[in-house]
Amino acid sequence: MKIIQITDTHYGYKGELIYGREPAFFMQLAIQSINREHKDAKFCILTGDVTNKGTIESYEYLKSDLDKLCMPYYVLLGNHDERKNALKILPHLESDSNGFVQYAIKCDNAIFLMLDTLQAEGEVKTHGGFFCKKRQEWLINQLQIYHDKEIYVCLHHAPFNTGIVSMDSMRLRLEDSIKLYEILQTHTNIRHLFFGHYHSTLAGKWGNISFSSLKGINHQVKLDFNDKDNVWMEFRNPEYSVILIDEKMKEEPPTLCVHFRDFMFHDKHCIKEPIAF
Repeated sequence: MKIIQITDTHYGYKGELIYGREPAFFMQLAIQSINREHKDAKFCILTGDVTNKGTIESYEYLKSDLDKLCMPYYVLLGNHDERKNALKILPHLESDSNGFVQYAIKCDNAIFLMLDTLQAEGEVKTHGGFFCKKRQEWLINQLQIYHDKEIYVCLHHAPFNTGIVSMDSMRLRLEDSIKLYEILQTHTNIRHLFFGHYHSTLAGKWGNISFSSLKGINHQVKLDFNDKDNVWMEFRNPEYSVILIDEKMKEEPPTLCVHFRDFMFHDKHCIKEPIAF
């Protein structure tokens, strides 16, 4: 099974520059690459901050591009998004009984749980992440429902420190991270955690749970392990992830492999002759 991940598209209105660049330019190149190379993907997930200010116009602009994908797409929200506007415009989004945008994507023997880590309605706007008791209860219920499936958890904020200290100050709130890990540890079918927010290529393990993230579409975050007070943006080639999941291997354990596709240069830049190693 093949899945595509995109993150932090930060759309504004048409023609609006975000940090000096229009996100749609790079997003459209990404979509062309995905449609050209990965038509066999089951679906695409977008892991938050899909718009820069959460306006209706920005969601409409994003949707006009996402609708060009040759596969279904599913969105979760980040700290730059707005729940009400996203629910009005984007397809497939669902809110739970408490109004949080959380839902399950069902695919073969796999379940992708899309979590909401925005601050609650009425709270002071913050770039950090939250996963309150009501959201935790929804997750506990979903894990009980899908106890016999392979679970992939998707959220915007990382629930741990990565070493990029300026971004770690805006991670998921510590007490919520501790509770999230405790909940996930009650099940043995948690396969992987996908997140965004950091605008950087990341991979590793959180306890016994593997994770990955990737560069943002429009702008990236400098790899800085020292400056805790400033988030330094920079421009590198954006990427999308190609996630390969093989649950049907007979002689080997099941595998999950995440590839990071730099789509800015097409095959015309490749060496055409085979290389002998």
